[in-house]
Amino acid sequence: MPGPAARLNEAFDHLRSKRFAEARATLEQLVNDELADAVVYETLGDVCDKLGDEVAAVDAWRLAASLWLSRQQVKRARGLLELLLILRPDDVDANELLASLPPS
Repeated sequence: MPGPAARLNEAFDHLRSKRFAEARATLEQLVNDELADAVVYETLGDVCDKLGDEVAAVDAWRLAASLWLSRQQVKRARGLLELLLILRPDDVDANELLASLPPS
């Protein structure tokens, strides 16, 4: 089985070809194999959003934002939280987390 970097590249190839279901399957396999990082979760959220799966998109973006924050990447986390709030403006947890971030 190819390594995580090769599988992430495979997912990006699927994305470039607009094969979103295949991209999702590849990204979800990385998650299932416990090889996902913030990039994988962020991309998975984007793919799920394109496929119309709002719940999965929000869950993936929330995980990605948390991972970005753990790496001190506040700007990346803020962007994801703002995107999440477009889909779910009443999400209390996302609103509270966003309000707690330092100003950019």
